[in-house]
Amino acid sequence: RRTSYNTGIDADLAVIKKTSGTSDWCLVDTVRGSSRRIEWNTDAAEALDTGNNSVHIGNRRLNLGTIGDANTSGSQYAAYLWKAGGSKGKYNYEGQGFNTAAEMLAATGVDVTNGDITPTKCSISRKAGFGIYTYTSTGTISTIANGLDIGAFHPTEGGKGVCIMTKRRDSSRGWHIAFGDIPGSGAGSAGGVSNLGYVNLNQSTAGFDQGNNGRANITPDGKFFHCDGGSNSQTFVAYIWKEVEGFSRIGVYYGNNSASNSFVHCGFRPAFVMWRKKSSGENWRIIDSARSPANRKTYQLFPGQTYAQSDEGGMEFFFNGFALRSNDGNTNDDADYVFMAFAAVSYTHLTLPTNREV
Repeated sequence: RRTSYNTGIDADLAVIKKTSGTSDWCLVDTVRGSSRRIEWNTDAAEALDTGNNSVHIGNRRLNLGTIGDANTSGSQYAAYLWKAGGSKGKYNYEGQGFNTAAEMLAATGVDVTNGDITPTKCSISRKAGFGIYTYTSTGTISTIANGLDIGAFHPTEGGKGVCIMTKRRDSSRGWHIAFGDIPGSGAGSAGGVSNLGYVNLNQSTAGFDQGNNGRANITPDGKFFHCDGGSNSQTFVAYIWKEVEGFSRIGVYYGNNSASNSFVHCGFRPAFVMWRKKSSGENWRIIDSARSPANRKTYQLFPGQTYAQSDEGGMEFFFNGFALRSNDGNTNDDADYVFMAFAAVSYTHLTLPTNREV
């Protein structure tokens, strides 16, 4: 049966995963349309779920259809929700909606028209440091303005706390993800298509590829991201997070192979941490404060895989960051790890995950 939850915010992105068993990940957002589902763990094209199968977000509700990846009776799930710029129009900024990008520019000063491609739709919040964009390729590597006011950065000199994920929608293709601290072969080159290294998110434990060539790439001036060339008229979605002081922390932490002496400072108490070893050999992982309400967090989910949650050595959350409570290679080797963390105390832009039996 359909189920509805009060989320406390008008979310623009929902990421859902069954925790009590294997399943695909379910992602819906207000820019593509809430009933259009993509999956973190597969190459699959976007699917349109209709009728009782559909998942919707909006009006401070998470409405779950009967699709097994989001709502099977007797199963438990986690749902992670982010708020961007709203969904009142095709182009959205901080809760205002507009029919055209030109109207948004005139009213807000946020310009998404000055790249090679103008997004077909977008939802942007500089306060939350989050933007969602849909766009159509032209057959060549092209720039798209992000409107997030990221600012100029160099990956080897501090990556400005940014993360970008891109996915083709109209046909099968893998996810690409990049972080501002991981340089590509053309790091710092103005207009270069390899400022950042990238890696696949779904079902991959490979290391970051420095030969980016436009995949999940943000330009050194911070104003644009790249559309992978592909063929003409392919459709894509991009999610971009920008670090916001006191709310989010995005970057690299350095493991020390100790279960007692490694701490990552965030400046807030985390509710959610997603991480992976920079080099090859490990899965992406998520720990949150809802599935492990005590300070010690051990229940892990795996964004690139179908696995149920696993109880493993993990992290401990504190008022100003998180401590690594494992010397496993997946979390705390003598190595670099990329991560995203979001605060527990800011309910304006991110809600705590729900972990309920339906």
